[in-house]
Amino acid sequence: MSVYEIYNRVPKGLPDSVQSWKLKDSGDGFFFTTYDTDNSDNIVEFYFKSTLAYLCIDESNRLELWANHKIDKDKIIYIVSESSFLRDFHRKSKCVHEGVEIFHFFIVTAGDCIDVLSTSHPEIIQRVR
Repeated sequence: MSVYEIYNRVPKGLPDSVQSWKLKDSGDGFFFTTYDTDNSDNIVEFYFKSTLAYLCIDESNRLELWANHKIDKDKIIYIVSESSFLRDFHRKSKCVHEGVEIFHFFIVTAGDCIDVLSTSHPEIIQRVR
């Protein structure tokens, strides 16, 4: 079973809750941009230099996750160990990435849940719109 731990490599002052704004997957990396639910001028962007897979699901459709794991909805990002998403990724990709260190990150917003498989930790950028 997957284990969700609060990701603690976050900048100080990160809001308790964010709303999804936009996803961008390009040759430059994967960008997930959100805004503070209390002040939409406060932007929080998650940048992953190297992303192998991502999945965006409406949070209301993650009922099994909420029932079986201790997820604090006031925390935005988690790192997942013993990841079923990563195991499934390896199976579907015929293990072509076996031996590569891959991290599973889980980002919670007011309306969506984003799972990201990356070979790097995210850069988390806060800015004002």
